[in-house]
Amino acid sequence: MQRLLLSLAAVPLLTVAASAQVCFEQNFGIPAPNAGGVAGEGDDVTFDLAPLGFNFPMGGNAASYSHISISDNGIAYLTTGGASNGATGAGNGYQDTAYFVGAAGDDPRIAPLFMDLWADPNYNGKVWINDTIPGKFVITWENMVEWWATTQGGTVPVFTFQAQLSVSGEVTFYYGSNVAGTVNPGQPMVRSGVSEGNGIADPGAVDFSTSPMGLTNCMYEEFPTGGGFDLADQSVQLIHTFPGYISVVGSCEPAVNVNYGVGCYDISDSYYELLDPVGMDLSGMKIMALSAGGAPGTGHIVTVLPGSSTFIPGPTAVSIPLGDDAEAPAGSMGLHLGSNCWVSTAAGNSVGFTPSIATFLNQGADAVHAWTDLQPNAAGSGLVYYEEVGTLATVTYDGVWGWNTMNPNTIQFTYDTATGDYSIEFGALATTNPENWLVGFSPSGPSVDDGGMDISAQTTFVASSANVDALSLSATGAPVSTATTGATVTYTTDNLIELGGGVYVGMLITSVSQASPGLPLGFIGAPGCNAYVNTLDITQAMVGFTPSQSLSFTVPVGAPSGFEFYSQSVNLVTPNSLPNGQNAFGLTTSNGVISRVSSF
Repeated sequence: MQRLLLSLAAVPLLTVAASAQVCFEQNFGIPAPNAGGVAGEGDDVTFDLAPLGFNFPMGGNAASYSHISISDNGIAYLTTGGASNGATGAGNGYQDTAYFVGAAGDDPRIAPLFMDLWADPNYNGKVWINDTIPGKFVITWENMVEWWATTQGGTVPVFTFQAQLSVSGEVTFYYGSNVAGTVNPGQPMVRSGVSEGNGIADPGAVDFSTSPMGLTNCMYEEFPTGGGFDLADQSVQLIHTFPGYISVVGSCEPAVNVNYGVGCYDISDSYYELLDPVGMDLSGMKIMALSAGGAPGTGHIVTVLPGSSTFIPGPTAVSIPLGDDAEAPAGSMGLHLGSNCWVSTAAGNSVGFTPSIATFLNQGADAVHAWTDLQPNAAGSGLVYYEEVGTLATVTYDGVWGWNTMNPNTIQFTYDTATGDYSIEFGALATTNPENWLVGFSPSGPSVDDGGMDISAQTTFVASSANVDALSLSATGAPVSTATTGATVTYTTDNLIELGGGVYVGMLITSVSQASPGLPLGFIGAPGCNAYVNTLDITQAMVGFTPSQSLSFTVPVGAPSGFEFYSQSVNLVTPNSLPNGQNAFGLTTSNGVISRVSSF
């Protein structure tokens, strides 16, 4: 497969997001040092004072702070280098708003989830710090348990959450999908937020998800016990406005590539409709198919029209004994009849009573179907009749009962073994049959599934003699970007159609704008194809000698999490050369792919 590396000139396209959500940092760093115990572990413990590596602006006791004192209880205190006056085990502070806000002289506090937690090694609990990212300090509380919950027996909830402090003064919290708040009836409230301490006035609790704007350096949300926490699997950015904060809450998802839309064209040498007994709308209709090439295997011109008011077996017709869920040969031309209402050109097709699209598309012999569960061997049921004149066979299911019912169904098939012409005509049909109907034609061997059609809504259509899979685009390699690493995403285009001389020609388009649900391209002569990107921001040619080709795109370091870009492939084909005769423009299109950047 062809592999091309797109130029890093594309980097500016990845930096246009105005306010991308910061996401979970996967590099936890090292267990928080603990001179008096095990690093990263303990209950009601304050870990060793850690340097931030920069001066963090906050206000309160000082204009900025150089060190941080971290507790296992989901809170950390800022200092200028000395020991913190924040409590190791906060005691009644878990319930006390005044403690969270901070009295005169109290250090500033950063609290993603302030509650009575425990970094218990029995649950792989640990507190981590990462000071290796320039301009950022990251604290991760991994697999934390609520102390009270460990005393109650049964399953203990386990939480993972993170705080990120940036040199800009911004604070970001990220909450894993398992974070649920407190279940302790003795702690009626959990708090998340920041406060500069030092006797700042309590501004009152906010709802982070409403993007509140605070005018002081104190902003927090309260979550009541018993399931009130609503930030799981989300991040909260507290953007410092000096003074005050603006809260931005967003879903924070892992880096992913997601397909959307469909390519053109899935062209099948089969066609079908699956209908339930009540919705069966072909009674009184006739499907008539004439061979496009005058011989079997050359496709058909199919017409749907009103049938005759009545039809009966001809004067030379003979009944064919059929058991339940069985087949039998009929006549001298090699045809076989199924008890469940189908005619095939050889033995061996499925005799199952439940119509299956997958089976229908993979039969061993050509077959014309009005497949449903009939019971021609039931006492009192109508019979199945066969007659032939020259190369034309006529098969009539004359009032055959649905299985385990006494309600008749009348259908007549014709099949010309010389030309491949056939017809299916529907008389009176029961609405009480126990299975659906699967109506259509499928030649031997595997067929592409084009999704079926509403046969009664057709007048004339072309049934192809060939299978063509739609142009398809897929992506491998997650678009992960962090402060220190980027990633490579490989886009593979499959099912390219040869332009000529064994050469396949196409193009991969990358755009910062999505066309959804898709722009139909019939107006340029490509009916049934859609554009799934709005702009041609990056285009890269594909020219090769195979129907599958790949291109690689490098996601740069520092691309903003949450940013999305969109890709789609196009294929140049000879105009009007496809089996369905469509596409005078000479271009097919793939599905689209959304690539969503994240830091994990």
